[in-house]
This record gives sequence, C-alpha cells and structure tokens, in this order.
Amino acid sequence: MTILTKINSKLFWLITASGIFFFGCSPAEKISEEGEKETDEIYIFDEVPDSEVLKFEIPPEIENVVYEIQIGAFSTKEKAEIFAVKSSNFLNKELYVAFDNNVNLYIVRLSQEFNSRNDAEKIRNELWTYENYSDAWIVTIKSKK
Repeated sequence: MTILTKINSKLFWLITASGIFFFGCSPAEKISEEGEKETDEIYIFDEVPDSEVLKFEIPPEIENVVYEIQIGAFSTKEKAEIFAVKSSNFLNKELYVAFDNNVNLYIVRLSQEFNSRNDAEKIRNELWTYENYSDAWIVTIKSKK
C-alpha cells in the first residue's frame, strides 16, 4: 500500500465522519406530508391574574409555643435524678425529670417555661458559662390552645 493510498483512505474516513456529524443533526422542524415545514411550538407561560392566585389563611387554631431549657438526658431514671438534684442545688433553679418517648431517655429540664425564645436564650447562654451545662439547649414545645 502506498503512502498516497494511506492518505486517501484517512481523508475518505475524515470526510465521511464530518458529513455524518454535520448532516446527521437535523433542525427542530418537521416537514408535513404536503411538503411544508412545521416547527415545534414553544409555550410561553401567561401571567396569572391576582384573582387566580391561591391565598392561604392562618387557621383559627393558633399554636401556643413555649420554650424549655434541657440540661441533660440519661439512660436511667436514677442517673437523671442524681444529676437533677446536684444541678438544682448548684444553679438554684427548679428542675424536673421526665421520660421522653421520642428519644427513649430520661430528660432533665428547667421547670420554668418561656413564652419567647429570646428569654430562653438568655438563660441558656448563662448556663453555657458553666462547664457542666455547656451543652444545654432550647426545646420548643407546641400545643394547641
């Protein structure tokens, strides 16, 4: 095989591949049976008048939200009660121990409930200054009036 034949062979495949690429891609138009070109329709969304926009109203039952500060969670009631007694004496605050079914742990929280998150954050931030309470957090409790 001569060099000229190799070049012609490569040139042939290059031209064939280019033709397939350029002519294989068809535009987004169709030709009807009558020979007329048809184009795909493009739908542009109309503006929705204000009268057709759905408006949601607040239901008449407004949720009452209170905030509590949790300072511990324990696997046994005994550990939770020991921690609560020591913490109550140290912090000079009233605490309670309860079993939380959501986490399957005995929780220790301040008995005081807060109506605003800001008030709860102030007390929680004070607790953070003590090493044993640096992981205290605020729990939001919702109940319907």
